[in-house]
Amino acid sequence: MSISSIRRTRAVLVIGAVTSVLAASLVASPAVAADQAPSAVSDSSWSALDRAIDGSTFDGRTALEAGVDPALVEDFATGWAITGKPTENVDVDVDLVRELGQISARACSGKNRLDYTGIQLNAYLDSCNSSKLLGMVQQAAGVGVIAAAITSWTGVGGLAAGTIAGALAISAGVLQVCSSNGRGIAAHMIPPTAVMWCNNQ
Repeated sequence: MSISSIRRTRAVLVIGAVTSVLAASLVASPAVAADQAPSAVSDSSWSALDRAIDGSTFDGRTALEAGVDPALVEDFATGWAITGKPTENVDVDVDLVRELGQISARACSGKNRLDYTGIQLNAYLDSCNSSKLLGMVQQAAGVGVIAAAITSWTGVGGLAAGTIAGALAISAGVLQVCSSNGRGIAAHMIPPTAVMWCNNQ
């Protein structure tokens, strides 16, 4: 197993241990009230959504048969489709996919990835995906939509993506500040605390 694989595995394990804490009380910079954090989705639901991804295709039936809430399955499928990945056996919000999927993939600045330093978790989204993410938040897309997009863009699992999505979904204003230089965003969290902040790449 490579060093990067080990770090990624550690990041997912650490995030899994603190998902409930982060979902219950998130702090972002610029300041965001903790009571704005979205409701937590169970670890088993995130795992079931991960298992419903076969290659690059998300299969809604697999997630539904595993007991995932139908609304979350549709949200996740919508986020997956926004990133240009195929879905099957599930309805998606075609208007949201059409609107947010139009952002060009040409001339994107920045990187898409996740890393864990042993102290903090860092999620990076390039300028195109940051714009899509901002659009999702401005459209009040659910945490499932955002988590699916983050999973697609960074390769991180649903549980970790859900935690990140919960933090990033809080405020469009925060994301605008963090992506203001046009090079994408870098979001940072320090597990197991509830501290999160972001900045320009």
